[in-house]
Amino acid sequence: MSPKSEVFRAALHLPPDVLPEADFRAPVRPAWILLDSQAYMVNVWNETAAGNTTLDGLHIQVSFVVAEPPRLSYCCICCTNREENPFACVPRIVASVEDLALIEVDFTTGVRQWSYRRTRGPSLHLLPDFRPYCQKERIVEAYGLMSHDEGTQFVLAALSYSIDGQYTLHTFRSSESEWTQWLLQVDYGLTKEARLIDPTHVIALQDGLLGWVDLWEGILICDVFAYFALPSGNGMPPAGSRFIPMPKPLPSNQQLYLLHDSDTVELHLRFRITHGSTPARRRRAMNMRLSAGGSIVSWYRELTWDHWFLPCSALPHPLPDLSSQLDLPLDRLDRSMEQQAAAREGKLEELELPTLDLEHESSSSLTEQLAAACRDAGVFRLVNHGVPGDLTARLFRLTRQLLDMDPAEKAKLPGYFWGTPALSLRVKELNWVEGLHVAPDAHDASGDSPDGGAYSAFRQVVTAEYVAHMARIARKLFDALAGGEELALDAAQRASYLEEHGGTFRAYRYPACDPAGQHLGMEPHTDSSVLSILNMDLVGGLQVLRRDGGADGPISRWCAVRPVEGTLVVNLGDMMQAMSGDAYRSVEHRVVAPPTGTERMSLCYFAFPQDDAVIVPNPGKEERYRAFSYREFREQVQADIKATGAKVGLARFRIQYPSPATQ
Repeated sequence: MSPKSEVFRAALHLPPDVLPEADFRAPVRPAWILLDSQAYMVNVWNETAAGNTTLDGLHIQVSFVVAEPPRLSYCCICCTNREENPFACVPRIVASVEDLALIEVDFTTGVRQWSYRRTRGPSLHLLPDFRPYCQKERIVEAYGLMSHDEGTQFVLAALSYSIDGQYTLHTFRSSESEWTQWLLQVDYGLTKEARLIDPTHVIALQDGLLGWVDLWEGILICDVFAYFALPSGNGMPPAGSRFIPMPKPLPSNQQLYLLHDSDTVELHLRFRITHGSTPARRRRAMNMRLSAGGSIVSWYRELTWDHWFLPCSALPHPLPDLSSQLDLPLDRLDRSMEQQAAAREGKLEELELPTLDLEHESSSSLTEQLAAACRDAGVFRLVNHGVPGDLTARLFRLTRQLLDMDPAEKAKLPGYFWGTPALSLRVKELNWVEGLHVAPDAHDASGDSPDGGAYSAFRQVVTAEYVAHMARIARKLFDALAGGEELALDAAQRASYLEEHGGTFRAYRYPACDPAGQHLGMEPHTDSSVLSILNMDLVGGLQVLRRDGGADGPISRWCAVRPVEGTLVVNLGDMMQAMSGDAYRSVEHRVVAPPTGTERMSLCYFAFPQDDAVIVPNPGKEERYRAFSYREFREQVQADIKATGAKVGLARFRIQYPSPATQ
């Protein structure tokens, strides 16, 4: 960023979207701000201004243009006693915590670092340089900053490393006004292999822990406070110096590291880092680049774990509109992590499903109750459905017989899958599940299977008996809804919008998995169907995403669905949501893998429209989606999965993307 660069010239003026001058000079005191990491070389005088003088006689003034989030706030730096510009590069904020910011300024005469503090009046102090201590080591260009002694002091930490992978920790305590160095001996875990990292930022945890984050390699965690009791240069590492490798990007996302700027958009993300049971609020503005149409997958882990956990979709995914700034609500991530802990302890809230009697309800009563259940929860329970209990037991037994085969042999079974039922999804390891898929047009491949007799018996029960019951139930439910005001379908639409005899059957088995509750048998998703009919055993593990305030409610939480013997659970799919113009919602759901000593089994029937059925909005309702055929939807889903590793779904066909808060 030399003085001749476009970036340097742009930093000589505040961004065009900044608040009007009269506004940013007025006192604005939000509880927290999103601070741009790039400073601007302009003279702004307001109540945040502080100044100091360098050894070269340059008087430096620092101030902030503060705005309420999600708008960015900006740091402004100028030299008040020189007409010529003394800056060699654009100044930057290299670290911040609470009311403290570390600012790095590259003058034409050398690099200087300053600490800015807001409490008890703005103050600016020049810090001594630690670079002379590094000799031939490479300096890590990411600094950690922590409050100390109840906020009256601060600690600044930096890393350097030699070519052989030896790290040195450099710390500066404001109470001592000097740098101290220690050699680190890092615990690299089971691999024992030293890793050189290129961190983009540092996260501050509680109790003196800092983490240098390389988004590709991992996080180097150091217990900075523990070193204060050691003599300088002592190589004996206190507890807490360890390396945590990052979960590797999904194969379809690794290409993002090679993208050109023209292929990406920039999002401003907020993060909260937690340690133990007490949250330590550390918010930063950070640039993250994602390809258009991408999605966000969130992972987390506790420091004591030896693995990462893939939780629910705590962050909006897929991204609704990548051309605009997205403000990610941290409370959703907090609730997600709290709910994961509750799920591990068996304390997840249980959702009381509406129960419908399929045999004894009159047509009008069934329509009324169905419509209410679909508007409220989108998932309900069926009793007196007419599926014999011995048929369910027989199908479970045949499924288990096939899945108990040797792994190499059962992999040859027609329709066998492991890891995900989305057969074209390349990333198989996300789901802890195996099963058998039977398509409506599948030929009898018994002769191709390693155990033709067992598979033939299984397929015969599925196609000749079980699917017939499912088709009957699907048609009865759909016809009851079709006459309601939310759908109001004519005879042709009723026939094409549900091809009940063309549905898909899947049998699932979720093997035991430890640690209990920390792995997903199936990741959060919605079904592409009109409706899905689930017949599950009594082990449990199914969870649905419940929104407070209705389908568009801004607050969501995962709730457990209690299995009840002899009942079926029905959830709505994407096609029902499109047909109803969002009056009925496709239900996001997931399955938690069972603990050691047990396994979970379920049977599911997915009812779809005819391939050429064109889904059009109800003439009496607001148009939410453009007209599309089910074939077009299905092919788009497969294309998205192939391209991004994730389903985008109905968002592709929405006339206008909703705001991020409703995703």
